[in-house]
Amino acid sequence: MTRNRHSLRSLGVAFAVPLALALVWLIRTRGEPVASVSRPEASSEPGASSHTGPPPVATEATTSAGGRSAVVDSQDPAVATAVSKRERQWFVRGRVVGAPPGSEQEAKLGAHFLGRYNIEDRVEGFATADGSFELDVTAPVEAWLRHVPPSELVVSVDHPACLREEARVPFTSGAVSTSAPELERTEFRCELVLTSAALVTGSVAVPSDWALPREREAVDGARVALFELVDGQPRGDRPVDSGKCDGAGRWTLRAPTSGPFVVVAHAGGLQPSARTVELVLGRPLDVGTLTLSRAAWISGVVRRMGRPVDAGTTVSARLTEVRGPDLLIASPGWPSLRLQWLGDELRRIDASVTTDAAGRYRLEGLAEADYDVWVSSAPNLRLHAGGRVVPERRVRAPADGVDLDGAPGLLELRMVVDGRAPNRDDLEGVQAEFVPTDSERRVITFELTSNDGNYGRIQLEGGLGYTLRVLPGRFAATEVAVAPFSPGEERVLTLELRRADLESTLLLIPILEPSEPVDSLDLLVCDGADANVQRELWTRSERSTDGKFRCEPLPPGRYAVRVRAGPTLANGASSHYVEQWLDVELPAGATVEREVELTLGGRVRMSAQDEHGAFVRAAVELRDAGGEKLGTEFYCNVQGMSYGCGWYLCEQGLNDHPPLPAGRYEFTLSAEGYESEVRAVELVAGETRTLEVVLRRR
Repeated sequence: MTRNRHSLRSLGVAFAVPLALALVWLIRTRGEPVASVSRPEASSEPGASSHTGPPPVATEATTSAGGRSAVVDSQDPAVATAVSKRERQWFVRGRVVGAPPGSEQEAKLGAHFLGRYNIEDRVEGFATADGSFELDVTAPVEAWLRHVPPSELVVSVDHPACLREEARVPFTSGAVSTSAPELERTEFRCELVLTSAALVTGSVAVPSDWALPREREAVDGARVALFELVDGQPRGDRPVDSGKCDGAGRWTLRAPTSGPFVVVAHAGGLQPSARTVELVLGRPLDVGTLTLSRAAWISGVVRRMGRPVDAGTTVSARLTEVRGPDLLIASPGWPSLRLQWLGDELRRIDASVTTDAAGRYRLEGLAEADYDVWVSSAPNLRLHAGGRVVPERRVRAPADGVDLDGAPGLLELRMVVDGRAPNRDDLEGVQAEFVPTDSERRVITFELTSNDGNYGRIQLEGGLGYTLRVLPGRFAATEVAVAPFSPGEERVLTLELRRADLESTLLLIPILEPSEPVDSLDLLVCDGADANVQRELWTRSERSTDGKFRCEPLPPGRYAVRVRAGPTLANGASSHYVEQWLDVELPAGATVEREVELTLGGRVRMSAQDEHGAFVRAAVELRDAGGEKLGTEFYCNVQGMSYGCGWYLCEQGLNDHPPLPAGRYEFTLSAEGYESEVRAVELVAGETRTLEVVLRRR
């Protein structure tokens, strides 16, 4: 049976700030590092994440180059009085270079901070005639320090004749001066180097009665995107620049090189427009007006078992015949827009919309072409199994009266524990899975966590049967057959769970290299007879005071346990330990201790780009020194979040891979439209190799 599994790559690196009114954090500085950049770089700050609700913390901090902190007892009256009376200020100072002579004052600066939380803190200003600038960031820093210190400062510059540039410096890099006893001033220094751009400007005209679409589709107004052309075809599917029009419909886009480009204008419900242009660095080009006209549509009513569906049901459409290159336009906070480019015509490839309270839908912005239409999801789902798309209708846009009856089947899942209604603690972290009857389909693993035993609505793939399996551990193993759903069918399933008796405990004692101390292990428990049958998802076990690591309680039986050192060591560095397998026999009600020897291997970090530095989504084949093909598990860690990519490189930044045994390996990178690239690498125990691979077009 083929199973798709997602390894636990990172649980984030949480750090705690002592909550005590009696403590004041003071951080001193010794230098003024200067960051000079010409291109943005992604942050790899391990403590950053996307939390949005920071809890208040009674903490004060100043910045230092070394990042050290001195804890001061606020009960000392002299110290407490000096600190409380001293005014603190934070500034960003620097210079913008590379702007066309006489235009330095057109450089618009912006500064904001990154860290554990999302805090609206942007400060803006303009450069002076000599390119210098100073931004007062005292207010945002004070806002941060009411919670936790930020980790990084981001300074950006926008100039109408240049590419956008960005510099990032650690928050601890600020230089502190106390020229006056009552004032403490911290300065962050950076230099931003501008690069000339090829500018294209114009305007977009829309019908006089056009209004923003009811749905949050691809735009919040008319937008434009710029794609580079090579031999008359778009280079890749991503634009070199994009943006939205101002209130008068005007826009400006920037290209990094001279050459042919195509400008695409689009807006919700309207037919996109394209214009090919020849751009030259340093010379602005006005292409005039791009006119958007009314596009085709498909509308109708969705019913479930003869009744209109709930409001919020999603209807999707996809272009039946997709040929030629496609263009992808992403707008922050909005779904991406995919367009088929046929030279003199643009066609929207896919679209989706939700129904109103009467079950009505209207898909807009379509080409006059054939589209496949189907009901893709119900509202208020707890779990969506995904699966194959089975179109219900094929129609040619424009078309009205395209009614749909193929609403996906819905399963309402409820749980009973030992004959009673469970509480949240009963079900917290309990793992279950839907195993499809088709062994080639994806197994869906999820947690049963709920407050009252009512898990919620689940949408499974239509026409496919499943086995709902509760994995043994806290409860005895439970299996329930789920027959295939008919279109529009709804069911309620009550899952009866029983406490498992005579659970066993596994304690692991790792044998480690002194150079890489480990505070956590990642564990995956599998069936001893078939390692493809997982009993749990990856779980993290922290070192206990006796130096041992405890596995979650298990029923008696034979198991195969995959053991990995936590991705980050006690000293904050990346782990180089190679994954190990451990076979274990657990008697009923016993505690079993096993040693596991972890050996150091080598790590590889990898990225792929074209000759112009643009990201390439390359597949990676890995072979060892003997030519044997090995599985790859690439992933990215960005601001505390982990993105698992598996056998290809993902876009979030440099891709990491779990450690491999020391030795020689061969990586083959390939992507459609590019020459394959082979890299041979000698991995050394305890070391990390970084490969930045350039793929060339055929």
